[in-house]
Amino acid sequence: LFQRCLIKVLNIDLWKCYLNYVRDTKGKLSSFSEAVGSDAENKKMTAVRKVYQKGIMTPMTNVELLWKEYCTYEMGINQMLAKKIIDERSREFSNVKRVTKEFETLERSNPLKTEDALLVIRRVVLAYEQCLLCLGYHADLWYEACAYLDQTSREYSEKGDAQLAKRFLDDAAILYERALQTYMRSNMLIHFAYTDFEEQRLNIDKARSIYNRLLDVNEANLKDPTLAYIQAMRFERRTDGIKSARAIFKRAREDTRTNHQLYVAAALMEYYCTKDNNIA
Repeated sequence: LFQRCLIKVLNIDLWKCYLNYVRDTKGKLSSFSEAVGSDAENKKMTAVRKVYQKGIMTPMTNVELLWKEYCTYEMGINQMLAKKIIDERSREFSNVKRVTKEFETLERSNPLKTEDALLVIRRVVLAYEQCLLCLGYHADLWYEACAYLDQTSREYSEKGDAQLAKRFLDDAAILYERALQTYMRSNMLIHFAYTDFEEQRLNIDKARSIYNRLLDVNEANLKDPTLAYIQAMRFERRTDGIKSARAIFKRAREDTRTNHQLYVAAALMEYYCTKDNNIA
């Protein structure tokens, strides 16, 4: 039953259920009861390992969680051997992502040879959506999908179609927001890309709120917010002047997680922007 359903029902909890089933039952089978000592345990570990290895090669939602669990499992058996096994499997696991990239490239090439540009765009966006179902923790995929919608909007703007241009910009904003509310809550790349996107649209207050959301991430999820503070300082200087940038610097100094790079960035900003050597 498991063998028939696992591939058809791509659900991470179903795979975990199967793993628990293998752990609980393999030791009770006759082939195991006949074995003695460590041989039985080795057969059990091999059976569990095979299930993990099959699972991580199956594109499905949250497959990265299964990969992390598999790495923990191998490290718990033999740390010396685990490094070699994980390195080998890591290359195979990366192929899952490589295949999704090729899928996106294929859709962009318009394999149907259709002249309906909107159909091509919908198919590319659908390809990204399918990839994000399986690889939601990969920030580059979120960024590429949003950048594609942004670029599409620019192309329609150049053609004079303001309605479609705005529609694709709004779609990009919605996708950025989805990323921050799900897998990318503490990812700096997506936050910075989103703020740049909103700043270009002249949505300054929205961009500021995105920076504040990143700076409010707790220590457990963001151990070093130094770069976030630096980017926020530069943003405030561009949009609201040096006083607002100094307010961010003051806030950053009170955050015990920040490092020396913050002070270097603030000093350089004062030196080049205000020409005040004393403050710098």
